[in-house]
Amino acid sequence: MRVLLVAAMEQGRGIGLKGRLPWPPLPRDHAHVHALLRGRPALMGHHSFDTPDRIASAAGNVVLSSRKNLLLPEGFRQATSLPGGLALAGPATEVVVLGGGQVFEQALPLATEIYLTLVHGSFQADAFFPVFESDFFLAERQDFPADADHPVPYSFLHYIRKKT
Repeated sequence: MRVLLVAAMEQGRGIGLKGRLPWPPLPRDHAHVHALLRGRPALMGHHSFDTPDRIASAAGNVVLSSRKNLLLPEGFRQATSLPGGLALAGPATEVVVLGGGQVFEQALPLATEIYLTLVHGSFQADAFFPVFESDFFLAERQDFPADADHPVPYSFLHYIRKKT
């Protein structure tokens, strides 16, 4: 199974603040994540599940949590570990990890690709994306300026794990 990490981070590696994205909404990024999820199950931690910014996959969703008896809506299942979550993702050939910080940290050694939206700016954060650059190479980059719908500039970055 291929493990894809999909995240947005600001220039200081921040990915969240008090369970929310720390920057203003970026509709094109939201659409980009939905496109990456198409046909792929998603795996997320319970903090990412609990956020109003949550994105779900029509192909199924796994929430990692050690909490007992999480109340989950239809289309969501619970696992208590990353290996258990990957097993619950079923026979899919690819699974998308959506965060948060601890889940990214655990999944990084298994990741084959990272789709990262780099938000150009510094924002206060309490959750961070792990350092990964030495093990991956940048395969593609698209830059977008701020505009009427996107108050800050950002870039879509696609990283692929280096062969060892």
